[in-house]
Amino acid sequence: MLPNFEALFGIQHHRLILLRSRGRGGLIQGVYWTREEVDPSGSVIARYESYDEVKSNGEARCGWRKFDCLGKLVDQQTFAESWSFRAKASQSAA
Repeated sequence: MLPNFEALFGIQHHRLILLRSRGRGGLIQGVYWTREEVDPSGSVIARYESYDEVKSNGEARCGWRKFDCLGKLVDQQTFAESWSFRAKASQSAA
């Protein structure tokens, strides 16, 4: 199950709009998302980039980065492998 990104990013009174979702195969398989946080007037408040990757050796990493409306990195977080959706999916397929 994919995470609730509104809860993950702590968004309560704004909307979170998915701009892009992209998958990647190869030695590092992953899924990448780009979202914008928009206030009630439609102004972009922040942009979020999140990822969930698994290397060929099975090592997983996932996390997110938050950029302000000017593109400056203001926050980021990396999660333990236990948070990785892709790692859980590859383990259950094995």
